[in-house]
Amino acid sequence: MAVDGIFWGSGLHLQLAVTLDDLALTPQLLCEFDTVEPADPTKQGTSQARFYKRLGTVEYEVFAEIRRTAEQVAFKTMLKRRVKENASS
Repeated sequence: MAVDGIFWGSGLHLQLAVTLDDLALTPQLLCEFDTVEPADPTKQGTSQARFYKRLGTVEYEVFAEIRRTAEQVAFKTMLKRRVKENASS
């Protein structure tokens, strides 16, 4: 459900619409992440990683495929949510 660019996702986490400015942050989010963890593999069996980065009151979650044979990290999906100012990252 969307209301003025705000989305309620699974688990009722408040999600915000991703903008072109957010997409421009992709290199920073993948290189200067706060946390990275393995994610479930794709349907084709390709390994994935989940990158987290907090910038102010916004937390970004980026999923990327790990393409070992090509030695690449390929952007897949970006989620964006608002977090409380004093919430730990």
